[in-house]
Amino acid sequence: MTFLDLPSPAQGVQCVWNLMLLLTYVLLMMRCVFLKRKAGMHVAAALGFLIGALLNIYMVGAERFAYEGAEVVYPERLLKLPEPVLICLLSAMSVTAALLLLNLNHFSRNQISSQSVKEAMDLLPSGVCYYDSTGRILLVNQTMNDIHRSLTGYTVLDGKDFWNRMKAGRDGQIVQTADGRVYSFVRNEIVLDAKPVFELIASDITEEYRLSRQLSDDNERLREYGAHLRSVGNMAGEVTIVREILDAKVRIHDNLGSGLILAKRYLSSASEDDREALLDVWRKNIRLLQNELQPPETGDYHALLKAAEDVGVHIQIEGRLPEDETGRRLTSCAIDECITNTFRHAQGDALFIRVVDSEQKLIFTNNGIRPSAPIQETGGLKNLRQLVESAGGRLEVADAPAFALTLHLPPHSKNPAAPGENRKHSTQT
Repeated sequence: MTFLDLPSPAQGVQCVWNLMLLLTYVLLMMRCVFLKRKAGMHVAAALGFLIGALLNIYMVGAERFAYEGAEVVYPERLLKLPEPVLICLLSAMSVTAALLLLNLNHFSRNQISSQSVKEAMDLLPSGVCYYDSTGRILLVNQTMNDIHRSLTGYTVLDGKDFWNRMKAGRDGQIVQTADGRVYSFVRNEIVLDAKPVFELIASDITEEYRLSRQLSDDNERLREYGAHLRSVGNMAGEVTIVREILDAKVRIHDNLGSGLILAKRYLSSASEDDREALLDVWRKNIRLLQNELQPPETGDYHALLKAAEDVGVHIQIEGRLPEDETGRRLTSCAIDECITNTFRHAQGDALFIRVVDSEQKLIFTNNGIRPSAPIQETGGLKNLRQLVESAGGRLEVADAPAFALTLHLPPHSKNPAAPGENRKHSTQT
């Protein structure tokens, strides 16, 4: 059986088979040249291409001879070529093409070639571009093309022009692409074959750029905080002056109140001891008003108890009074004010102080007359409230069902009494 004896579909299959082998050998010859393979590979690929071309001429001529009666360009006795011989030639060409293809693939994977270099550069996260003094591109990787495309809409065509545009940018050699990535460009000059070649590298600094911007924003906020702290520091002196003036007002009010109480007692009893005590108090008050005498430190509980004893007020304390500086100062002022109010306004002779450790508060009550009208905070009571609130505490005044003054100490004040301790102290005349 010959090729002419085959049915038309079988002839078509063999023609397609041969045509595909012909194209395969063309590609194999190109790869052999590109990979610079040894001469034997080139000969094998060229021989396969030559056999395929001859078989293609044979098959096309046979079909034209059979269907059109056209003359063939080769001897007609070749038309009687047995079909098995034709099948063997096509099979041998297929096997040879497969072996050549495997050999070239193995060589390309295990040998460094110009294509290997290009593939390796395309895998780099940084953009790389080499160009000569005229700007002609010698080598550029995919990352650099992507960066250039993001900035301009097309790939790198002129390296010199690209670098000039980078230098003229707003941030120098730092650019941000449309996808938010930030790249830093650096150019190096190298000599290759006695000719200058420029290496342009684009490094991804997105994270570093973000941290730099964040650090800049943090520094700006710190400058604002610093300015605010300086303004607060400048106000500290003014606050201190106001507090000293308020303390002086409280001390003057308390001393004058004590003088008035002693004067009332002297007028009612007219004893010599009360006369000397009254004269001593008024001398001190006069010197204090003339700034000739420094007032005693506040927070002296014993002095307050002695003052209460002098005016005939009985003090009963439930719990332990605060011992820290702020607590002693606020508590002493509150006790002094309550002694004056108990004796002068409520006409009482007993002052009760209950210390609630868990809530950091002191409750002052007396056995005097209940206020007949809402309490107006003036004079000493007003000054006491200002003093307590400026220290961070809180003052509550109630007139029903009886007079009660509640002093809430600042959070930092501490009462040294042990948990569960509930002591009572009293003094009376």
